[in-house]
Amino acid sequence: MSGKRTLLVIDDDDGFRSEARAMLRDTYDVLDAATLAEGRNVLRSTSPDIVLLDKSLPDGDGVRLLEELALKEPHIAWVMISVDEGLQSAVAALHAGAVDYVGKSDSWPMIAARIARAIEKRSEYVRRRFLDQERGGGEMDPAALVGDSPAMIDLRDRIARAAETRSSVLITGESGTGKELVARAIHAASAVGHREIIALDLQAITPGLEGDALYGHVRGAFNDAVRDRLGAVEAADGSTLFLDEIGNLSLEQQAGLLRVLATRAFRRLGDDMSKERHSEFRLIAATNRDLREDVTQGRFRQDLFYRVGRYEIDVPPLRERLADVPQLVELLADRLRWRLGREVVVAEAAVHRLATWDYRGNNVRELESFLETLAIDHREGIEDRHVQALLEQRRSGTTTLASRFDVTPYLHLPYGDAKRRAEDDFVTAYVEHFLRLAEGRVAKAAERMGIRCPPQLFKIMKRLGIAGPRSRPDVDATGTAEP
Repeated sequence: MSGKRTLLVIDDDDGFRSEARAMLRDTYDVLDAATLAEGRNVLRSTSPDIVLLDKSLPDGDGVRLLEELALKEPHIAWVMISVDEGLQSAVAALHAGAVDYVGKSDSWPMIAARIARAIEKRSEYVRRRFLDQERGGGEMDPAALVGDSPAMIDLRDRIARAAETRSSVLITGESGTGKELVARAIHAASAVGHREIIALDLQAITPGLEGDALYGHVRGAFNDAVRDRLGAVEAADGSTLFLDEIGNLSLEQQAGLLRVLATRAFRRLGDDMSKERHSEFRLIAATNRDLREDVTQGRFRQDLFYRVGRYEIDVPPLRERLADVPQLVELLADRLRWRLGREVVVAEAAVHRLATWDYRGNNVRELESFLETLAIDHREGIEDRHVQALLEQRRSGTTTLASRFDVTPYLHLPYGDAKRRAEDDFVTAYVEHFLRLAEGRVAKAAERMGIRCPPQLFKIMKRLGIAGPRSRPDVDATGTAEP
């Protein structure tokens, strides 16, 4: 495996095919075919990144092949090439699905530049298609990484260093510290920052479906595969792939990801074993687990750990940068103003009081939760006494929670079974709570829960037998809001 992209030339001109091999072989693995039939055979056994397709071939019109396969193979950058350079022919090829159109009289440097531009156009199309398919939540703004504490100054410095490279980055830190914001900040400051970052939360994926989320599937791969599905790896071609909570990846999928990182080659579920696709992406991963301990315990592959963690960034917990709380309150209050439709006024003394909390639960998310609760309860403005009462309530709640938890329903079970049952019961109660708050709207509940992909919440609900909003007209059976 050379690691290069694969280019297929379908042209009956022997001289043109020879020139293509000679001029482009330093950049691409060049395959060729002299007829449509030969081209189809190559396409069945390989998955090229680019196809240079002659319009007029001995056994048919190249545009017909383009019309047939452009939608089925959306990752391929199709470029029509012919001696006929008329505008009408170019328009016909573009309508059929070609990304670009060049003439045989063009110089090879020009053809090479058009090929590179076609690859970029196709990659951007695939990313947009993936994001539309996932129907994810709103973009997270890296500007939310505010604060002038020494810890934040050091964090921003490390983000800047990481952005200058293409090395894999492993972001560690407690839940709610802003690991995804760090990933987006690295991407935004990198050479591919103008492109969409592809983010996948591995914790929100139903066990057993990680491969489908990462690599996608072809129609007919399994009973419910009624259409092709793009995976995150394919969508991230030419951009950044962010894998959140990578520690949740199964050992089987860890082995698959290791191979992809080594070769940049992958297969969708259902692909023929001889057919490989390629994706050039920069990997950023995040976890709130101790992966070194997981490696020691055999839960995480050591070879994958060293490939993922070429450069590590640890995001400090909020309790270690309490001096940043005033700036965070200002930012979060502005965000709440948009969400609640009114101004959120926080007294200075109240801000100082918020900076006294230990924040060992969900860090910045915990602070945001405090503010939203206070803003809803106190429309006239948040005062110090309001914060004090809330913090005392939370402090009392955390100290008595363990004593209030009823373990009786689980005492007849072995530890492992009891733990799984308790986790399922907790998740059920948690999901039902947010569904009630969202009045049965799954997309809104998923947003409040921090799940970017509503269909993932539907999978959780299906696994636990939680009734969905079947009577609601604005949600269909797949969790997609109807227009």
